[in-house]
Amino acid sequence: MILPVAHEPSQAAGQRDLIAMYASALGDNAVERYAMFLTSLELAADVDERRVALTRAQDHGLDVDRVAIATAEKTIDRAFEVR
Repeated sequence: MILPVAHEPSQAAGQRDLIAMYASALGDNAVERYAMFLTSLELAADVDERRVALTRAQDHGLDVDRVAIATAEKTIDRAFEVR
């Protein structure tokens, strides 16, 4: 699978523009995988970069609302795991 390798922020730095395209090819799993990628960005990406990432999701046919909700849920889950 492509995304488990590419979703690491350090490895994806030069490939972030391609990840939405790759995720969109995953069918039913696309939203979940792209949300995993966005969650992995954490604070390594600034607000503008995250906004562009959501735009790319839309450009590649992903449901941006579902991606944003899934990302928020994953972020909250991670916050509670840390404690």
